[in-house]
Amino acid sequence: MVSRSDLFALSYYKKAAFTGSDKNLCYRIERVGDDDIFKLQATVWDGPFNFESTPDEKKTRHLEEFSEEGLCAIAEWINNMR
Repeated sequence: MVSRSDLFALSYYKKAAFTGSDKNLCYRIERVGDDDIFKLQATVWDGPFNFESTPDEKKTRHLEEFSEEGLCAIAEWINNMR
């Protein structure tokens, strides 16, 4: 189970993506967007392969607002994808 405390501070996602796993479910959280409108995007896929080695059709994506509430919603969404 992924909790909000397992994820980095919101400011981290301004510069880099975070990749983790919970048992066989792998996930990646990153900032996406353009022109000062940014969102948090979570991507999940079945392991054991990494993000780059997994075909896009085997990944599921979800967008939330770029905020603390959005990060909490992403943690909840990842848990519901199990």
